[in-house]
Amino acid sequence: MTYRKPHFASVGTYLPEQVISNDYFKKLGIAVESEDEVFFKGVNERRWASPRETSVYMGVKAGQNLFDKSGTDPAEIDLVIASALIDDHLLPHVACGIQHGLAAKNATAITLDTGCASFVSGLIYASAMIRSGFFQNILLISVSNFAGRVQGRLKERSAVIPGDGAAAFLIRSRENGPDGLLGWWEKSFGEHYGHFGVHSFDRQGERVDLWGPHDRIRFSFHSEMVDSIKANSRELIPLALQEALSKCGRRIGEIDLVLTHQPNRYLIDHWRQSVGASEEKSHDTLERYGNLFQASIPVTLEDAINQGKLKSGDTIAMASFAFAGELASSAVIQWD
Repeated sequence: MTYRKPHFASVGTYLPEQVISNDYFKKLGIAVESEDEVFFKGVNERRWASPRETSVYMGVKAGQNLFDKSGTDPAEIDLVIASALIDDHLLPHVACGIQHGLAAKNATAITLDTGCASFVSGLIYASAMIRSGFFQNILLISVSNFAGRVQGRLKERSAVIPGDGAAAFLIRSRENGPDGLLGWWEKSFGEHYGHFGVHSFDRQGERVDLWGPHDRIRFSFHSEMVDSIKANSRELIPLALQEALSKCGRRIGEIDLVLTHQPNRYLIDHWRQSVGASEEKSHDTLERYGNLFQASIPVTLEDAINQGKLKSGDTIAMASFAFAGELASSAVIQWD
């Protein structure tokens, strides 16, 4: 049997038209630069999706931008893997809607969702599918469409950090040339399940069952788990990066670009310093786009390419974790 190899060479993004600066929050009396909480710092502006910019719409636009840049025919795609925070409906998920909107007529479509880690997880599993020979051209779609539709309506400090955006990443199969996935590591920490997530609330602000009557949904956490959540936030990314680097026999100094998801400035800097990555070999878009959840890494990847920070043959180490830390994922890839 011929050994197939994943090949990474194309990324496309879509960012909503509406730019929300910090002045928006200041007019509402919301402190943006408060000294009391480092977890709400680092964003100067973010994009918020309008009602017409649904998750399907944003995923399709990102895919179309990738097709236009790379000269890819949508008919070449045989699998679409999609993740969205949040979907346009409770059910169904957006994968098939994106596949149809992209005119990827020869593709099947699935949802692979591990929260903020969804892009890295998708890259790992798509690579495995390529290696199996089952699929030849896989399109990985990551959509963050939560900030404007949900969190931004709360008129509170938690709305300062999130932003909306989408990305598409093409993974092709090839026989010759290097294997694009050099190393990976992923592990579930189910003991943290449910400590932090999107929950439903009534008009009095009390948390209620999602399947019952409710007024709104938003991120919330169990207050007794705050220390655990913060510890996971600090520790899991360095652990994941070190494990993936070990798997491929690389040191952080041999990596050309380090990318993580971007909850806030404190964590991005802490992770970089913990693994010994230099500022020159790190990149983020937090200041302009905010926390893009699972879309953070691919959006930042395209930004790094546009700024000349990445060239063919360079290696990228990337890592992310889900919600309260119930899963962490990392990959080391070669860009080609």
